[in-house]
Amino acid sequence: MEVEDAPLRRDGDLPPPIYGSRNTEAGVPRLRVYRDSSRTLLRWTDSEFEITPNRIKLRLEGSERIAAWEVRLLGPVLGVYLEQQMHMRALHGSVVALPAGAVAFVGQSHSGKSSLATACVARGASLVTDDLLVLHRAGTGFAVAPAFKAIRMWPEIADRFVGRHEDFPRFHPSADKRVVPVGTGLFGEVAHQEVPLQCIYRLAPRDSESGEGATIRPLAPSLSAVELVFNSFSPRLVASLGLQAERLESFAELIEKIPVQNVDYDPPIAACVEEVVDTIFADVDKMAPAEPILPVRQS
Repeated sequence: MEVEDAPLRRDGDLPPPIYGSRNTEAGVPRLRVYRDSSRTLLRWTDSEFEITPNRIKLRLEGSERIAAWEVRLLGPVLGVYLEQQMHMRALHGSVVALPAGAVAFVGQSHSGKSSLATACVARGASLVTDDLLVLHRAGTGFAVAPAFKAIRMWPEIADRFVGRHEDFPRFHPSADKRVVPVGTGLFGEVAHQEVPLQCIYRLAPRDSESGEGATIRPLAPSLSAVELVFNSFSPRLVASLGLQAERLESFAELIEKIPVQNVDYDPPIAACVEEVVDTIFADVDKMAPAEPILPVRQS
């Protein structure tokens, strides 16, 4: 990655934008995306990132916005780079490694992805990734690449599993979540290599308390595809780059090989996280182990 002081591309040198965010600032989309034959430029009102096959360049206005820069780099920018240049699928989700394979949690914001990953790590699972879930084909199946060695925990989850949440930094000045390192001796272990994917759980908190406890049901293939697209990084942005067909093809293949299950539970997740983990672990125990990551044999 390279840091530049001057604008990465002058306005007169840019083609028309292929994407503009719905959020605006002074009538201008907060994010505009430009693309030519060799480069993709993501331009926010206070920063910009240029993606090429071998590197990411950035320009930032104002050191006080470092937190926003970090969130963008480790979110949509890295997601676009992985999708566009590496042909990997980038989703919002958390993943832990169990003896039989990797278990992924996806779902809308505040559905409990990071909280479940925390509880699983406390029970002996290894953290593979939190927030940025990177999937790719591996042999005859799919694998998850290990990413950041930390979990973004809500204060009450951090208080329960690792101590005082005040001892850990916020992941963004405006957010309550705290960044808690994993695998450093303080809390849990991390996976050090890619892990074959065994199952994806879509978290679905109920609208109100039902008294039914945590339950699991399979998602139909059509709904599984919708959920994977919904929980991917920047689906409209990826579509504007012409990558949607490739992404959907990968998701269709994934659904044929990997079960996608719906986990229903009574909110809030902090009140029932151990029960949800028990339910998921019991479900995983009934599955066949994930296939090892082996190369496809050539005929």
